[in-house]
Amino acid sequence: MTQGTPGCSAQRERPASYLRMAELLLGSRITMALRVIVDRSIPDLLGSEAKSAAELSSQTDIAAPALERLLRALTNVGVFHEDKYGRFSNTDLSAWLRRGANPSLREISLVLNDEAPLRAWQKLDRVLQTGQPIFAEINGLTPFEYIAADPVRSGNFARLMRGVYGLEGLCIAQGFPFSRFSTLIDIGGGAGHILADILLAHPQLRGTVFDLLRTTDVARQFLSERDCADRAEVMAGDFFQAVPLGYDLRAPLIFMLLNQSVVIRRR
Repeated sequence: MTQGTPGCSAQRERPASYLRMAELLLGSRITMALRVIVDRSIPDLLGSEAKSAAELSSQTDIAAPALERLLRALTNVGVFHEDKYGRFSNTDLSAWLRRGANPSLREISLVLNDEAPLRAWQKLDRVLQTGQPIFAEINGLTPFEYIAADPVRSGNFARLMRGVYGLEGLCIAQGFPFSRFSTLIDIGGGAGHILADILLAHPQLRGTVFDLLRTTDVARQFLSERDCADRAEVMAGDFFQAVPLGYDLRAPLIFMLLNQSVVIRRR
């Protein structure tokens, strides 16, 4: 045994804290790799099967050798599994990136790792120094204006909100005395996921989702799928400009979950 062998062995056994910090330092690269596989719908293409990079190449428009390296890199952090034949399959992690997942994390990747937010994050040091937001200066639009300017971005944002807060609608429906009201409007209600849970739990209610124009089609489709479209209306508007009147309850319903108190305005 050579003198250098023990040193090599010791060097391989790095502390867990070292490995964790290395993982954090590589985090942005992993995030961008995840954005690519979400954008190309690779978790959906895999489904419950195992496929090689060559099989996925024609469906993703990525050369097989490059795709194999990408999938193998994400396999190293647990996103995919590679078998002895070089075929890749979903894991419990990548399953949350599929379109049918409930809740799904797919849209979080598409929205938060879009080019415009990433450009703003690259100026984090300046934001911390000045204390001023920089998104509009860099991108020419505020975050909400940027989302509203494109129907794809708007749809992704609505589904993001549904993925993040979609399971909380039932908690709100059961935890607040909606029986006191006949009508309500969810201000900034996105796809209508919280309103749908409330309407299904309280059949006396009629409700309205109020959000940006680009999200209205998503909301109408979702409310129809939840079988409550007959008691739900979708209105387009900007709550920074004005909020419709004439409802027993007007509130951003998600705030009922995030805060202990809710402002209730009688008509």
